[in-house]
Amino acid sequence: MDGRPCRLCGAAVPVLLDLGGLPFANRFAATPAVDATWPRRFGACPACGLAQLVGPAPAALLRPRVGWLRAKEPEGHLDALAARLLAEPGATVAGVSAKDDSLLDRLAGGGRTLAWRLDPQRHLGLDAGAAGVESVQEALAAGGRAGWPPPADLVVARHILEHAHDPGGLLAALAALCTPGGSLLIEVPACEPELDGCDYARLWEEHAQYFTAATLDACLRRAGWSPAWSERCRQGGEELQVVLARRGDGAPPTPADPGPELARAQRFAAAFPAIRSGIQARVAEHRQRGPVALLGAGHLGFTWSNAMGVAGSIDLLLDDQADKQGCHLPGLRPAVAPGAALAGSGCALCLLAVPPDIEERVIARHPGQDPAIFRSIFPASARHLLRDGNRP
Repeated sequence: MDGRPCRLCGAAVPVLLDLGGLPFANRFAATPAVDATWPRRFGACPACGLAQLVGPAPAALLRPRVGWLRAKEPEGHLDALAARLLAEPGATVAGVSAKDDSLLDRLAGGGRTLAWRLDPQRHLGLDAGAAGVESVQEALAAGGRAGWPPPADLVVARHILEHAHDPGGLLAALAALCTPGGSLLIEVPACEPELDGCDYARLWEEHAQYFTAATLDACLRRAGWSPAWSERCRQGGEELQVVLARRGDGAPPTPADPGPELARAQRFAAAFPAIRSGIQARVAEHRQRGPVALLGAGHLGFTWSNAMGVAGSIDLLLDDQADKQGCHLPGLRPAVAPGAALAGSGCALCLLAVPPDIEERVIARHPGQDPAIFRSIFPASARHLLRDGNRP
């Protein structure tokens, strides 16, 4: 047992998978040097089943070092979600981070009054440039409510609870921002597919916990929230779970059996050594025939490359985002180049770190390349590197 307390229930959490010290995915820089690392350890609570990072890096280390870096969350489901929320009672809506803006706009356009969206500097006392969700979650959970805005009937909190280092403290803060009869809209990644599919790219340093339907329900109820309805959808290569919750009646939650969730996390961890060895062997095999490219210089491709121990084998790092051009990511030798650089490179393997549902469109942008060189880092893809039936 590691002895670190579970962030949900306080029980000691065993480390099931230790990746060692890994660099941070947001360190875009002029040189490839590694400026900081932090232990990446994955575990699951034997008492409540919550899968989580054991001892995640503090918010100060997670803050981006460049002003242009923005996380984009899936939005294809927001029209339908807004319509469902507009059927709920209440006149005012509010949000806690920039990730809520798109949904807030839809709700305001449907007749709700936008009461506020938390201003990181004015409401939370955060310095300019330190206003990502890693900082917002920390400031909210810490309290200090004197400068907070008045409560709203519906508080939207998309893609922040999975970042929380104190989920209970964050949910208590959100309760203080809700009217007594109000509701809370929570949206987080649904991690059953990634855990069951052994998708290790998801072990990003900024996600402190990996919710399933059972552990999200337990987390909300433990904090005094009663889920009213929930829905699941798949958007942008990621499965999402959305819950509308109301303040509970004060009755203690009935403890759920942690066994299935603990077993899920244990299987995920146990499969890692063999999968990592297989990935390394396959990359080395291709690299004997030519360079290896990674297409997608984002946190998933970066996390996967370092966790799998193949970062040093990447010869070409491709991404079309203008701000990333010429930048280095720690642990990866090449600077980011546009996708067009694949032409004429002679690559024997191009690893796709893009959502599986757009892979074929991405491949079509490179008509001069043999489609067989494109292999995915994601187990859910038919082009996954370890799928023998699709080997080039």
